[in-house]
Amino acid sequence: MSDKAQQSLSPLNSQNAEVMEISTTAVELTYSQVSSVHTSEKLQQLSLFSTLTRQPVKLHARLMCSTVMRSGLSALYQVVSSDLRYKPKDRAQYLAFKELQRTNQRRHILSAQQAYFDWLAENDLLAYCVLDPVVSVHPDYTTFEVFSKDESCYAQLSIAHSQLELLSPISCGTTNVDFSAHFFQGVQQLRQYKTTEIHIGQQAIGLETAQQGQVLAKQTHLPDSWLRGLLQIQSAMQLPGDSFKLAPIDLYNVLHFLRLNRDVKGKKRGIKIELVPNQYPKLVLEPWEKVIESSAEPWTGSEPKVIRIWGRRRLQHLQSFLSHTKHISVHLLGSGLPSIWQAQGEGVGITLVLSGFTAANWSQAARFDLLLPRHQTINVEQFDALLSCLQKQPRRLDALATELSLSSPDILALTQHGIQHGLISFNMLQQCFYYRPLLDQIPDSHQLRYRDDVSADAMNLLDTSAVSDVKQHWLPGDTIELTATLNADSKSPISTMIQVTEEGHVSKAECSCFTFVKQGMSQGPCAHIVALRMTHFQQQQQPESDPIYERHYFTRRVAESEHVYLVQRHQQRVTLRWGKAGTSLRMQQWVFNTQQAAQSAVNEQKQRLLARGFIDATAR
Repeated sequence: MSDKAQQSLSPLNSQNAEVMEISTTAVELTYSQVSSVHTSEKLQQLSLFSTLTRQPVKLHARLMCSTVMRSGLSALYQVVSSDLRYKPKDRAQYLAFKELQRTNQRRHILSAQQAYFDWLAENDLLAYCVLDPVVSVHPDYTTFEVFSKDESCYAQLSIAHSQLELLSPISCGTTNVDFSAHFFQGVQQLRQYKTTEIHIGQQAIGLETAQQGQVLAKQTHLPDSWLRGLLQIQSAMQLPGDSFKLAPIDLYNVLHFLRLNRDVKGKKRGIKIELVPNQYPKLVLEPWEKVIESSAEPWTGSEPKVIRIWGRRRLQHLQSFLSHTKHISVHLLGSGLPSIWQAQGEGVGITLVLSGFTAANWSQAARFDLLLPRHQTINVEQFDALLSCLQKQPRRLDALATELSLSSPDILALTQHGIQHGLISFNMLQQCFYYRPLLDQIPDSHQLRYRDDVSADAMNLLDTSAVSDVKQHWLPGDTIELTATLNADSKSPISTMIQVTEEGHVSKAECSCFTFVKQGMSQGPCAHIVALRMTHFQQQQQPESDPIYERHYFTRRVAESEHVYLVQRHQQRVTLRWGKAGTSLRMQQWVFNTQQAAQSAVNEQKQRLLARGFIDATAR
């Protein structure tokens, strides 16, 4: 092998060296057999083998509708195997392939491919980072949970036992089941005209085992950021937001348009959701401004608003399940924040939770981290009583408060503590909490609390109130510039600046600290930049009563055109911009003697625009 190829194959001289340093949690899963689908002339049987290292869980039942199970499991497989992160060209893997191609040119093609895959498994620890679905069998229903490799998508399939004909007594509990590509291919062969049975357990029922005494062992290295993201999504599912319903055909129209139209490079790629009281919600696809009007039911909110979400192509995971869906409930936490999509059918449903953005960049992490409650004092006896209660049967929040004689805030604090430790999960379709240990061993909450040392240092700066004198200035192009002074451990104060776009991305960042001066952004942001980004997000959630700077964005749609109106105030100066979206806006400026007079003028403009039918689309 040539020296150049040898250097490329070495994990210490490639991008894989960074992968080796990622903090991971080793999870070992052992199965008696591989999950499979066995088909005969009149019977088809789904055998999902659970791991031998966890408590025995058993479910043996006959399915009333096999196509629903086929669509549900297909959606789960798409989520668990999806990775939509940007993947740059890897020269090391290409040189490895070419070198193996030369050395194995006389070998069979399958042998050459296997040699290449063996090298990938050795040098890329995260190449096969997929945790088998977590299955929980409860007295009334069974759930399947999966989380994508790119940490941006979570799915939960819930099946009511009323849709099953139980053939033997069930054994409740939580376990992992083998879920391979071979099993997925077998699921695609399910047909409705055949009787279908499903079996979940450690041993086979009614099947001949070809290899007795042998087991299938899987050892997966889960990054701590992957586990941490899964726990954060569980917490995000309980946050308040705006909810509305869609008909299945509405989401199909969105996916159909996106399938026929590619994303435009350099243009917006979000979905604007216009919510007006007593009107049907509208979904606007950017940058084409394609308006898709929903047909399920009018929105029942109190005031009009516009919410933008990104990562829209991840909604394709629900496409296979739309034919079995009666309605889709959408729960939005805010612009750029996670969104929750619930496809509900007859006794079966899928909950799809999407993070604010597909890419897990550091600015997105700073925003998502704040959804996880911290620094809560937990009563150990009350927490043990809560777990004992949930182990018997899943319960709603009000039922837990009544049974444990605690207030709703106290119950929420206990459940959040259990979610952070991977012991409790929340089912949005059932609106109840249930006991679900994510892993065989409880993950270390202190290890999963922060993504890295930079995030820990940034949170420490916030806890010590080191961020002060935060100022913001609006720049052309709907970009806000934030400057602040941080009183850290250094002798002199540190000046930090970031620029945040309308989509919430950090387009530019500067800092006077030694770390930034030495390496810039080549190794990621410093703790001061992340702390300023977190501070800005907190200010967005808790706006000041008398701010120095404020900005309001109003929109009104007339046929296929959108009219916008921008109202900005900087101390005593008020700036107005208006016109059609995508065109050059007209501008007018007013200067007042006092800030109070400028604030009154802004309030008058807001009331006038709302009276004319404009919607306040200011990012929330």
